[in-house]
Amino acid sequence: MVEIIKDRLSVGSIEDLNAIDLRMNAVLSACQTVHYRYMGWDRKKNKPDRASPEYLVMENDNLMSINWVDADDPHLFKWDGVKVFIRALDFIDKWFGKRHILVHCDKGKSRAPMVCMLYLAKRAGKISNGSYEDAAVDFLEIMPEIEPGLSIEGFVVNHWDDIK
Repeated sequence: MVEIIKDRLSVGSIEDLNAIDLRMNAVLSACQTVHYRYMGWDRKKNKPDRASPEYLVMENDNLMSINWVDADDPHLFKWDGVKVFIRALDFIDKWFGKRHILVHCDKGKSRAPMVCMLYLAKRAGKISNGSYEDAAVDFLEIMPEIEPGLSIEGFVVNHWDDIK
C-alpha cells in the first residue's frame, strides 16, 4: 500500500483490500475481479447483465466498485467514461476526512494510481492540473511505481480537461 495523502488516501492492490477492515475505511475498487465478486457474478454460471445499472459502477455506503480492466482496448473506459471518473472523484470527496480511503486495483500499479493522480490534480490541488503530462511528472514524485495501462492512460490523456 502506498500512502498518497497521509492518513487519508492510499493506493493498493487486492492483497491490501483483503488486509483492511472495511468497517473502518472507505474503499474504491477499480478492477473487474473485485466488481464481479461484489456483484456475485462469474464468467461461467452467473454472467454479468450488461443492462444492469450496476454493470459498470456499484456504490453502497463506504464502498464503490468499478468494472474496469487494463486492456489495449479502452472500451470499458469509453462506456460513460468521464462520468465514471467524476463519480470516483466524488466518492473520494465524500469520504475524505471521515475515513481512510483505499483506492485499489488488481496490482495497485495502473487504475488505482490513475484515480488518485486525478484526485490530487483535479480536486485536492496537490499536483499540477495544467495537463496530463504535468500531473504525471508530479505524481511520479509521490508514487514512482505507477505503470498506467495503455487504455486508461490514453483515455485520461484524451479527456483530461473533461474530468473535473
